Amino acid sequence: MEEAQGRLERTPALTRRGLFVVGSATLGVDVCPPAFQSRHVELGNALGGEITAPIEVKVEAELYAPTLNFIALAFGHHLRRRARSGSPWVFPAQVDHSAGSEEGRWTRPDLACLAIARGEFVPFWRADLHTFEVKTASGLNVTAVHEANAHGRLGQFTWLAFQAVGQAAPDTNLFGEILASAGTVGVGVLTCARPGDPSDWRVEQWPTRTNTDAAVADSFVRERFAPASQDAIRKLLQAYGWPDMRGPDDGL
Repeated sequence: MEEAQGRLERTPALTRRGLFVVGSATLGVDVCPPAFQSRHVELGNALGGEITAPIEVKVEAELYAPTLNFIALAFGHHLRRRARSGSPWVFPAQVDHSAGSEEGRWTRPDLACLAIARGEFVPFWRADLHTFEVKTASGLNVTAVHEANAHGRLGQFTWLAFQAVGQAAPDTNLFGEILASAGTVGVGVLTCARPGDPSDWRVEQWPTRTNTDAAVADSFVRERFAPASQDAIRKLLQAYGWPDMRGPDDGL
C-alpha cells in the first residue's frame, strides 16, 4: 500500500502539467478513500512477497469515488496519448443525483468530466464533455452499453466503466460481448480489477465522437456540475482571457 501511494507521489507531471486536479473538498466527494484501497486479499507467494487479489465490489456507488480518482489522476494522460498533443485540463464530477437529472436513468450518467485542451503551435481551444456509466461486474450486461450510448445526446464522448472480475473478467463471454456491442455503437470501454489503483485502469476501447452541440454540453455542465467545479472551470478560462459569462439571472 505504501509503495502504491509512493508511485502516485512520484508522478508530479500528472498534476503539474496537463491535469487540473480538484481536491475532494472541491469535488464534494471522497476521492480514492484509503479504506477502499485496503480492501484486498493478501496472498503470500513463493518468494515470500505478497500478491493482492482484487475484491469484487458489489455496490455500484462504491465504484464512483475510485473511478473519479482515476479520471482526476490519469484520464488526462490517456487523452494526451490518444490526441498526441498536450494534456488537457480535466474536471471530473459525480452527476448521478444532480439537478436536472429527473428525466430517467437513460439520461442520467453516473459521472462526467469536462476536458479542456488548447494548441501549443496551432491555435485552438477544445472542450469535450465525457460521460461515464459505471457498473459492477455482477450488475453488468449488454443493456449497460445501450444505457451509456443514450448519454451521447449530452456530450461528445460516452464511456462504460466496470470492474473486470468475476463474471465480467477478460476471459469471459460477457466481456467479449460488451466490447463487441460497445464497438458497434461507438461507446468507449474502461476496465479495472482494482478500482482504487489509478494505474490499474485500462482503455479497452475508445469512443466515437458524437454530433452533440457544444451548447448542449455547456448546459449539462451548468445544470449538473457542482458550483465549486463550475467555479474551477471559470477560473481556468478567465486565466486565458475568457470572460465570465454569468449575468443578472445567475445571482451576480
